[in-house]
Amino acid sequence: MTIQEILSEFDIEGKQFDYFDYASKYSSCNDAEKSSVAYQAEVMASELTEDYKSDNDAFNGKFYFGPHLVFQDNNTGEFIEYPDRKLITPEIISYWETRINNAKNCILKARYAGLVWDFKAATTGKQCDIEIARTYIQSLICIINNDYLSHPILGVKQAERAIKLSKKLNQVDLLGEAKLALSNLISRHGKENAIGIWGTAYRISTECPNSYTSEEQTALIADLETRFMQIYNLPASGEKKRDPWLLMDLADILSGYYRKFSPDK
Repeated sequence: MTIQEILSEFDIEGKQFDYFDYASKYSSCNDAEKSSVAYQAEVMASELTEDYKSDNDAFNGKFYFGPHLVFQDNNTGEFIEYPDRKLITPEIISYWETRINNAKNCILKARYAGLVWDFKAATTGKQCDIEIARTYIQSLICIINNDYLSHPILGVKQAERAIKLSKKLNQVDLLGEAKLALSNLISRHGKENAIGIWGTAYRISTECPNSYTSEEQTALIADLETRFMQIYNLPASGEKKRDPWLLMDLADILSGYYRKFSPDK
């Protein structure tokens, strides 16, 4: 397949897919395609992972995106990344910038914009325009609102990034939109045992100070208390049973809140 054929298959407004499926298509490109900047840029874009954290990070946590594979050279002891972020060039940044404007699919648009925002300054020495960040956040919100990824927990990750980046950049309008998108996602998919989904808003509110107002955080806690009682009051036997581990997780969240904000409870 050619790069253009792959883009024609995936860069369609409203198309749902995961990055793994997109990345796997590039293995079928011929040698001529594989030598192009476009190929290098697309493979790098599709194979980098979000929210990268590692004790062996060569950049010490400077970037949001990182490799999906790291291994150590037995001879030198050096940690080697795949994809290698050191191979991101100004030409690759320029390609991503062009694709931001041309992409129709918000999954691809979010990835291109996110990468440019993350790497442009370090790669080119030029500051990135705030509009790139806004396009990135707006595209993430589009992904969340339309459930474009294969599992809701992946949408939660997009929401977390949108909320935290909006707050960091003081984009008040987008912060409100991102929080609403997460709230609606929780309403759609936050079933009783999905604490990784419906516990997210409160977790973000503690990890990203002032991203939620005190009134909003109080409402989040009230929701957690309601869910705790609903789960606790499930019958001990029968078709639906209490999940003791879920109760412990939720109780831990609530007790942490009470210790921090309500010492009398």
